[in-house]
Amino acid sequence: MISRRSPLANCVLGFITGIAVTLLSLDLYFYNATPLTTSLIMAMELGHDSRVDHTEPEDAELRVEMQKNVRILCWIMTTPYNTDKKAIHVNATWAPRCNQYIFFSANESSGLPSVKLNISDGRNYLWWKTKEAFKYLYENELDNYDYFLKADDDTYVIVENLRLMLMPYSPKDPLYFGCRFKPFTKQGYMSGGAGYILSREALKRFVEDGLSDPKKCKAGNTGNEDSEMGKCMYKIGVKAVDTRDSRGRHRMLPFSPNTHVPSKGAPPKWFHQYMYYPYDQGDGCCSNYMVSFHYVGPNQMQALDYIIYRLRLFGSYHEHFQNYGIKGASIFTRAKNFAMSYSHLSDPDDPKPASA
Repeated sequence: MISRRSPLANCVLGFITGIAVTLLSLDLYFYNATPLTTSLIMAMELGHDSRVDHTEPEDAELRVEMQKNVRILCWIMTTPYNTDKKAIHVNATWAPRCNQYIFFSANESSGLPSVKLNISDGRNYLWWKTKEAFKYLYENELDNYDYFLKADDDTYVIVENLRLMLMPYSPKDPLYFGCRFKPFTKQGYMSGGAGYILSREALKRFVEDGLSDPKKCKAGNTGNEDSEMGKCMYKIGVKAVDTRDSRGRHRMLPFSPNTHVPSKGAPPKWFHQYMYYPYDQGDGCCSNYMVSFHYVGPNQMQALDYIIYRLRLFGSYHEHFQNYGIKGASIFTRAKNFAMSYSHLSDPDDPKPASA
Protein backbone atom coordinates (compact mmCIF):
# COMPACT_ATOMS: atom_id res chain seq x y z
CA MET A 1 0.00 0.00 0.00
CA ILE A 2 1.09 3.61 -0.47
CA SER A 3 1.45 4.09 3.28
CA ARG A 4 4.52 1.84 3.23
CA ARG A 5 6.53 4.42 1.34
CA SER A 6 8.60 6.80 3.41
CA PRO A 7 7.93 10.54 3.14
CA LEU A 8 11.46 11.10 1.85
CA ALA A 9 11.10 8.60 -0.98
CA ASN A 10 7.72 10.04 -1.85
CA CYS A 11 9.20 13.52 -2.02
CA VAL A 12 12.41 12.72 -3.88
CA LEU A 13 11.15 10.19 -6.38
CA GLY A 14 8.03 12.01 -7.38
CA PHE A 15 7.84 14.91 -9.73
CA ILE A 16 9.86 17.63 -7.95
CA THR A 17 7.03 20.12 -7.93
CA GLY A 18 8.37 22.53 -5.34
CA ILE A 19 11.70 22.99 -7.08
CA ALA A 20 10.05 23.30 -10.46
CA VAL A 21 7.71 26.01 -9.24
CA THR A 22 10.57 27.91 -7.61
CA LEU A 23 12.59 28.00 -10.82
CA LEU A 24 9.70 28.54 -13.17
CA SER A 25 8.21 31.33 -11.08
CA LEU A 26 11.40 33.34 -11.49
CA ASP A 27 10.21 34.06 -15.03
CA LEU A 28 13.51 32.83 -16.45
CA TYR A 29 11.72 30.60 -18.90
CA PHE A 30 9.21 32.55 -20.94
CA TYR A 31 7.04 30.71 -23.44
CA ASN A 32 8.66 32.25 -26.51
CA ALA A 33 12.13 32.81 -25.07
CA THR A 34 15.39 31.52 -26.53
CA PRO A 35 15.35 27.73 -26.06
CA LEU A 36 18.90 27.23 -24.78
CA THR A 37 19.15 27.69 -21.01
CA THR A 38 22.38 28.60 -19.23
CA SER A 39 22.71 25.11 -17.75
CA LEU A 40 22.36 23.54 -21.18
CA ILE A 41 25.00 25.83 -22.66
CA MET A 42 27.37 25.00 -19.77
CA ALA A 43 26.77 21.29 -20.31
CA MET A 44 27.62 21.64 -23.99
CA GLU A 45 30.80 23.56 -23.16
CA LEU A 46 31.85 20.80 -20.77
CA GLY A 47 31.27 18.20 -23.44
CA HIS A 48 28.24 16.61 -21.76
CA ASP A 49 25.02 15.57 -23.46
CA SER A 50 22.34 17.35 -21.44
CA ARG A 51 19.79 14.66 -22.30
CA VAL A 52 21.75 11.85 -20.62
CA ASP A 53 19.81 10.74 -17.55
CA HIS A 54 21.74 10.07 -14.35
CA THR A 55 20.44 6.77 -12.98
CA GLU A 56 21.44 4.13 -10.48
CA PRO A 57 22.01 0.55 -11.76
CA GLU A 58 18.64 -0.70 -10.52
CA ASP A 59 16.93 2.33 -12.04
CA ALA A 60 18.50 1.45 -15.39
CA GLU A 61 17.40 -2.18 -15.04
CA LEU A 62 13.84 -1.13 -14.24
CA ARG A 63 13.77 1.34 -17.12
CA VAL A 64 14.81 -1.38 -19.58
CA GLU A 65 12.17 -3.77 -18.22
CA MET A 66 9.46 -1.12 -18.42
CA GLN A 67 10.43 -0.26 -21.99
CA LYS A 68 10.16 -3.94 -22.94
CA ASN A 69 6.87 -4.57 -21.14
CA VAL A 70 5.02 -1.27 -21.69
CA ARG A 71 5.75 -0.39 -25.31
CA ILE A 72 4.57 3.08 -26.25
CA LEU A 73 4.49 4.75 -29.64
CA CYS A 74 4.19 8.51 -29.28
CA TRP A 75 2.91 10.61 -32.13
CA ILE A 76 3.16 14.37 -32.01
CA MET A 77 0.86 16.72 -33.89
CA THR A 78 2.86 19.51 -35.52
CA THR A 79 3.21 21.51 -38.73
CA PRO A 80 6.11 22.53 -40.98
CA TYR A 81 5.78 26.06 -39.56
CA ASN A 82 6.12 24.82 -35.97
CA THR A 83 8.97 22.41 -36.63
CA ASP A 84 11.76 24.80 -35.62
CA LYS A 85 9.64 26.69 -33.10
CA LYS A 86 8.33 23.70 -31.12
CA ALA A 87 8.85 20.21 -32.56
CA ILE A 88 12.64 20.23 -32.36
CA HIS A 89 12.38 20.84 -28.61
CA VAL A 90 10.05 17.88 -28.15
CA ASN A 91 12.61 15.87 -30.11
CA ALA A 92 15.42 17.16 -27.86
CA THR A 93 13.65 16.33 -24.60
CA TRP A 94 10.93 13.77 -23.90
CA ALA A 95 10.03 12.12 -27.23
CA PRO A 96 13.10 9.82 -27.50
CA ARG A 97 12.08 8.15 -24.23
CA CYS A 98 9.11 6.58 -26.02
CA ASN A 99 9.79 3.23 -27.68
CA GLN A 100 9.11 4.97 -30.98
CA TYR A 101 7.94 8.45 -31.92
CA ILE A 102 6.67 10.12 -35.07
CA PHE A 103 5.78 13.71 -35.95
CA PHE A 104 2.72 14.34 -38.13
CA SER A 105 3.85 16.36 -40.09
CA ALA A 106 7.19 18.08 -39.52
CA ASN A 107 9.18 19.97 -42.10
CA GLU A 108 10.68 17.30 -44.37
CA SER A 109 14.12 18.92 -44.24
CA SER A 110 14.24 18.89 -40.43
CA GLY A 111 15.60 15.37 -40.05
CA LEU A 112 12.93 14.55 -37.47
CA PRO A 113 11.13 11.18 -37.71
CA SER A 114 8.07 12.40 -39.56
CA VAL A 115 5.24 11.21 -41.76
CA LYS A 116 3.75 13.70 -44.19
CA LEU A 117 -0.03 13.82 -44.37
CA ASN A 118 -1.45 15.61 -47.38
CA ILE A 119 -3.83 17.62 -45.21
CA SER A 120 -4.15 21.37 -44.83
CA ASP A 121 -2.79 22.80 -41.58
CA GLY A 122 -5.01 24.65 -39.14
CA ARG A 123 -7.36 23.93 -36.25
CA ASN A 124 -10.26 23.23 -38.61
CA TYR A 125 -8.48 20.12 -39.88
CA LEU A 126 -7.21 18.60 -36.63
CA TRP A 127 -9.88 15.88 -36.59
CA TRP A 128 -9.02 14.87 -40.16
CA LYS A 129 -5.31 14.86 -39.33
CA THR A 130 -5.91 12.78 -36.18
CA LYS A 131 -7.92 10.17 -38.07
CA GLU A 132 -5.27 9.86 -40.75
CA ALA A 133 -2.43 9.64 -38.22
CA PHE A 134 -4.12 6.87 -36.23
CA LYS A 135 -4.99 5.08 -39.48
CA TYR A 136 -1.31 5.17 -40.45
CA LEU A 137 -0.33 3.69 -37.07
CA TYR A 138 -2.97 0.99 -37.40
CA GLU A 139 -1.71 0.01 -40.85
CA ASN A 140 2.00 0.12 -39.99
CA GLU A 141 2.54 -0.27 -36.23
CA LEU A 142 -0.47 -1.91 -34.57
CA ASP A 143 1.26 -5.12 -33.47
CA ASN A 144 4.57 -3.49 -32.60
CA TYR A 145 3.39 -1.47 -29.59
CA ASP A 146 0.99 -1.73 -26.66
CA TYR A 147 -0.17 1.87 -26.37
CA PHE A 148 -0.37 4.86 -28.70
CA LEU A 149 0.02 8.38 -27.28
CA LYS A 150 -1.16 11.45 -29.15
CA ALA A 151 0.44 14.73 -27.98
CA ASP A 152 0.78 18.28 -29.23
CA ASP A 153 4.09 19.96 -29.98
CA ASP A 154 3.77 21.98 -26.75
CA THR A 155 2.87 19.00 -24.55
CA TYR A 156 5.51 17.81 -22.09
CA VAL A 157 5.36 14.13 -21.10
CA ILE A 158 7.26 12.27 -18.37
CA VAL A 159 7.37 8.98 -20.25
CA GLU A 160 8.54 6.83 -17.33
CA ASN A 161 5.54 7.98 -15.30
CA LEU A 162 3.31 7.30 -18.29
CA ARG A 163 4.54 3.71 -18.28
CA LEU A 164 3.87 3.53 -14.54
CA MET A 165 0.30 4.71 -15.14
CA LEU A 166 -0.31 2.21 -17.95
CA MET A 167 1.49 -0.72 -16.33
CA PRO A 168 -1.49 -2.11 -14.37
CA TYR A 169 -3.66 -2.41 -17.49
CA SER A 170 -3.71 -4.69 -20.52
CA PRO A 171 -3.37 -3.38 -24.09
CA LYS A 172 -5.77 -6.17 -25.09
CA ASP A 173 -8.59 -4.25 -23.41
CA PRO A 174 -10.29 -1.29 -25.17
CA LEU A 175 -9.00 1.58 -23.02
CA TYR A 176 -8.61 5.33 -23.39
CA PHE A 177 -6.47 7.45 -21.00
CA GLY A 178 -6.04 11.19 -20.50
CA CYS A 179 -7.26 14.28 -18.65
CA ARG A 180 -10.98 13.62 -18.48
CA PHE A 181 -13.56 16.30 -19.28
CA LYS A 182 -17.33 16.01 -18.66
CA PRO A 183 -19.18 17.08 -21.82
CA PHE A 184 -20.60 15.25 -24.83
CA THR A 185 -20.85 11.65 -23.56
CA LYS A 186 -21.66 9.77 -20.35
CA GLN A 187 -17.98 8.99 -19.87
CA GLY A 188 -16.81 12.39 -21.11
CA TYR A 189 -13.75 12.81 -23.31
CA MET A 190 -10.01 13.39 -22.95
CA SER A 191 -8.31 16.76 -23.39
CA GLY A 192 -6.31 16.89 -26.59
CA GLY A 193 -3.62 19.21 -25.24
CA ALA A 194 -2.74 17.09 -22.21
CA GLY A 195 -2.31 14.15 -24.55
CA TYR A 196 -4.34 10.97 -24.63
CA ILE A 197 -3.53 7.30 -25.04
CA LEU A 198 -5.27 4.48 -26.88
CA SER A 199 -4.57 0.86 -26.03
CA ARG A 200 -3.82 -1.46 -28.93
CA GLU A 201 -7.39 -2.77 -28.83
CA ALA A 202 -8.79 0.77 -28.74
CA LEU A 203 -6.79 1.71 -31.85
CA LYS A 204 -7.99 -1.44 -33.58
CA ARG A 205 -11.63 -0.64 -32.82
CA PHE A 206 -11.20 3.00 -33.78
CA VAL A 207 -10.11 2.13 -37.31
CA GLU A 208 -12.07 -1.07 -37.92
CA ASP A 209 -15.32 -0.20 -36.16
CA GLY A 210 -15.31 3.58 -35.86
CA LEU A 211 -13.91 5.06 -39.04
CA SER A 212 -15.95 2.68 -41.15
CA ASP A 213 -19.24 3.90 -39.64
CA PRO A 214 -20.07 7.64 -39.75
CA LYS A 215 -22.78 7.07 -37.14
CA LYS A 216 -20.04 6.18 -34.65
CA CYS A 217 -17.16 8.42 -35.71
CA LYS A 218 -17.69 11.73 -37.49
CA ALA A 219 -16.91 11.60 -41.19
CA GLY A 220 -15.51 14.53 -43.12
CA ASN A 221 -12.51 16.76 -42.73
CA THR A 222 -13.53 19.20 -39.99
CA GLY A 223 -14.37 18.90 -36.32
CA ASN A 224 -12.92 19.36 -32.84
CA GLU A 225 -10.34 16.62 -32.54
CA ASP A 226 -10.53 15.74 -28.85
CA SER A 227 -14.31 15.90 -28.42
CA GLU A 228 -14.94 13.96 -31.64
CA MET A 229 -12.48 11.32 -30.49
CA GLY A 230 -14.30 11.09 -27.16
CA LYS A 231 -17.69 10.64 -28.81
CA CYS A 232 -16.24 8.00 -31.10
CA MET A 233 -14.58 6.09 -28.24
CA TYR A 234 -17.86 6.01 -26.34
CA LYS A 235 -19.84 4.68 -29.32
CA ILE A 236 -17.38 1.89 -30.09
CA GLY A 237 -17.18 0.68 -26.50
CA VAL A 238 -13.74 2.00 -25.54
CA LYS A 239 -13.67 2.74 -21.80
CA ALA A 240 -12.34 5.99 -20.36
CA VAL A 241 -9.87 5.32 -17.53
CA ASP A 242 -9.52 7.39 -14.36
CA THR A 243 -5.87 8.46 -14.59
CA ARG A 244 -5.64 10.08 -11.15
CA ASP A 245 -3.37 8.57 -8.54
CA SER A 246 -4.50 6.75 -5.40
CA ARG A 247 -4.88 10.06 -3.55
CA GLY A 248 -7.10 11.55 -6.24
CA ARG A 249 -4.43 13.86 -7.64
CA HIS A 250 -4.31 14.41 -11.38
CA ARG A 251 -1.53 12.94 -13.51
CA MET A 252 -2.43 14.61 -16.81
CA LEU A 253 -3.44 18.28 -17.04
CA PRO A 254 -4.16 20.67 -19.95
CA PHE A 255 -2.13 23.70 -18.83
CA SER A 256 1.46 24.35 -17.77
CA PRO A 257 2.88 23.86 -14.25
CA ASN A 258 2.83 27.67 -13.92
CA THR A 259 -0.96 27.55 -14.15
CA HIS A 260 -1.71 24.46 -12.07
CA VAL A 261 0.86 24.37 -9.27
CA PRO A 262 0.87 27.86 -7.68
CA SER A 263 -1.89 28.28 -5.11
CA LYS A 264 -2.91 31.50 -6.83
CA GLY A 265 -2.75 30.07 -10.33
CA ALA A 266 -5.75 30.77 -12.50
CA PRO A 267 -6.97 28.14 -14.96
CA PRO A 268 -9.85 29.57 -17.00
CA LYS A 269 -13.40 29.24 -15.69
CA TRP A 270 -14.37 26.69 -18.32
CA PHE A 271 -11.66 24.33 -17.06
CA HIS A 272 -13.33 23.95 -13.66
CA GLN A 273 -16.70 23.43 -15.34
CA TYR A 274 -15.30 20.78 -17.69
CA MET A 275 -13.25 18.71 -15.23
CA TYR A 276 -14.77 15.26 -14.74
CA TYR A 277 -13.13 14.77 -11.33
CA PRO A 278 -12.53 17.20 -8.43
CA TYR A 279 -9.56 19.48 -8.91
CA ASP A 280 -7.57 21.29 -6.21
CA GLN A 281 -5.48 24.26 -7.23
CA GLY A 282 -1.96 24.41 -5.80
CA ASP A 283 -0.21 21.62 -3.91
CA GLY A 284 -3.10 19.20 -4.36
CA CYS A 285 -3.34 19.62 -8.12
CA CYS A 286 -0.75 17.19 -9.25
CA SER A 287 0.50 13.69 -8.57
CA ASN A 288 4.07 13.07 -7.46
CA TYR A 289 4.23 10.87 -10.56
CA MET A 290 2.90 13.49 -12.96
CA VAL A 291 2.58 12.38 -16.60
CA SER A 292 1.86 15.47 -18.72
CA PHE A 293 1.34 19.21 -18.93
CA HIS A 294 0.28 21.36 -21.89
CA TYR A 295 1.23 24.84 -23.17
CA VAL A 296 4.86 24.20 -22.29
CA GLY A 297 7.13 26.48 -24.30
CA PRO A 298 10.65 25.60 -25.48
CA ASN A 299 12.54 27.04 -22.51
CA GLN A 300 10.14 25.63 -19.96
CA MET A 301 10.42 22.26 -21.69
CA GLN A 302 14.20 22.34 -21.37
CA ALA A 303 13.93 23.49 -17.74
CA LEU A 304 11.51 20.71 -16.80
CA ASP A 305 13.75 18.16 -18.47
CA TYR A 306 16.74 19.37 -16.46
CA ILE A 307 14.83 19.40 -13.16
CA ILE A 308 13.32 15.96 -13.60
CA TYR A 309 16.23 14.06 -15.15
CA ARG A 310 19.44 15.76 -14.01
CA LEU A 311 18.81 17.61 -10.77
CA ARG A 312 19.58 15.50 -7.69
CA LEU A 313 19.20 15.99 -3.93
CA PHE A 314 22.27 15.03 -1.92
CA GLY A 315 21.56 12.25 0.58
CA SER A 316 18.43 10.95 -1.13
CA TYR A 317 17.77 7.32 -1.92
CA HIS A 318 15.78 5.50 -4.55
CA GLU A 319 12.55 3.54 -4.40
CA HIS A 320 13.39 -0.16 -4.92
CA PHE A 321 9.81 -1.47 -4.66
CA GLN A 322 11.02 -3.99 -2.07
CA ASN A 323 7.67 -3.94 -0.29
CA TYR A 324 5.63 -4.72 -3.39
CA GLY A 325 5.22 -8.40 -4.21
CA ILE A 326 6.73 -11.62 -2.95
CA LYS A 327 10.38 -11.89 -2.02
CA GLY A 328 12.50 -12.69 -5.04
CA ALA A 329 9.95 -11.35 -7.53
CA SER A 330 11.35 -9.62 -10.60
CA ILE A 331 11.86 -5.89 -10.50
CA PHE A 332 9.13 -5.43 -13.10
CA THR A 333 6.62 -7.46 -11.06
CA ARG A 334 7.38 -5.39 -7.97
CA ALA A 335 7.03 -2.19 -9.99
CA LYS A 336 3.72 -3.38 -11.44
CA ASN A 337 2.38 -4.14 -7.95
CA PHE A 338 3.37 -0.62 -6.94
CA ALA A 339 1.67 0.81 -10.04
CA MET A 340 -1.55 -1.04 -9.21
CA SER A 341 -1.51 0.26 -5.64
CA TYR A 342 -0.99 3.79 -6.96
CA SER A 343 -3.96 3.80 -9.36
CA HIS A 344 -7.26 5.46 -8.46
CA LEU A 345 -9.95 2.76 -8.21
CA SER A 346 -12.85 4.35 -6.34
CA ASP A 347 -15.47 4.03 -9.09
CA PRO A 348 -16.75 0.44 -9.51
CA ASP A 349 -17.54 1.16 -13.16
CA ASP A 350 -13.95 2.12 -13.99
CA PRO A 351 -11.83 -0.34 -16.00
CA LYS A 352 -9.91 -2.56 -13.60
CA PRO A 353 -6.16 -3.14 -13.83
CA ALA A 354 -5.01 -6.55 -14.98
CA SER A 355 -3.56 -8.76 -12.25
CA ALA A 356 0.17 -8.72 -11.69
